[in-house]
Amino acid sequence: LECTDCYAMNYTPGSEMSLPQIRSTLEQCISAGTYVFIIAGGEPLMVPGLLEMLSDLDDGLFLVFTNGTLMSETHATQFAKSANLFPIFSMEGSPHFTDSRRGEGVGSQIHKAMLLLQSHRVPFGISCMVTRENVSLVTSRSWFDELWQVGVRFAFLIDYIPPHDMPDGKRILTADNMADKQAALSQRWQEAKPLVVNFPPDEYVDDMPCMAAGAGMIHINADGFVEPCPFSHFAADNVKDKLYLDILQSPFLTRLR
Repeated sequence: LECTDCYAMNYTPGSEMSLPQIRSTLEQCISAGTYVFIIAGGEPLMVPGLLEMLSDLDDGLFLVFTNGTLMSETHATQFAKSANLFPIFSMEGSPHFTDSRRGEGVGSQIHKAMLLLQSHRVPFGISCMVTRENVSLVTSRSWFDELWQVGVRFAFLIDYIPPHDMPDGKRILTADNMADKQAALSQRWQEAKPLVVNFPPDEYVDDMPCMAAGAGMIHINADGFVEPCPFSHFAADNVKDKLYLDILQSPFLTRLR
């Protein structure tokens, strides 16, 4: 897909890590004490053998983000037998909003993929970019009821943060939008059907500092470069060339922390 404002759009294709390199990196992370992983795209279901490899690393919990268009019976079966894999569908609310960002027909394909996982008794979540256009819908009880009925048990709602070279001012949340979202999601949190995480505000509860650059999380892109976070495309080192722990202790990341 070619989603509007995709954070991975500017990466160079063709130099992605191999499956053995991905496994080695994950094993190093687990040995260092990291156990929760977000597997984002591109599209993870395009990588042959990835789900099977992640399933085998049973000391890690893997949230696998997918656009849902490739979800098959084989994938559903793999998710069903892998307690450490948790699929997350990327969407924007209704099929109308999803299609407007991701392409015509994607919303309906996601719905079919959800029903497939539900038929296999696989719990799953959603990740939704919140804009001025969809904020009322994606914070509403009625929409959360629809999600719950189809099998969604976890939701990430992520504020629209425009890439620096293609901002769309019409989509950025206003102060009133953010206040209304916070009030609505406080109620959704109490209901917990499904459980919802509100990014970035939930990162800063109790005056916590930014968790990027290895202070609490790190981003390794598909090419192996270690970046402070998914929204900050700067790197000094690559896991193809250096050990993960050495990179965490590099001057670049140390200074950022």
